[in-house]
Amino acid sequence: MNHLENARSEHMTNKEMCKLKNINEREVYKEFGKEICGSCINDKGDCESKDCDTAYKNWLEKDAER
Repeated sequence: MNHLENARSEHMTNKEMCKLKNINEREVYKEFGKEICGSCINDKGDCESKDCDTAYKNWLEKDAER
């Protein structure tokens, strides 16, 4: 990683991080599924696909954790 990429990675979203690492949606769910599900607003314990879609979209916009 060059200096410019390193400086940029300091404040990138999860979406930018996934694009940089060339990770597709399926791989994102495999690697970050617990984190994505943990951010879901559904607290009933029975997942609905619309809730998963919303949680995924919100997770993409969050700052990536190092």
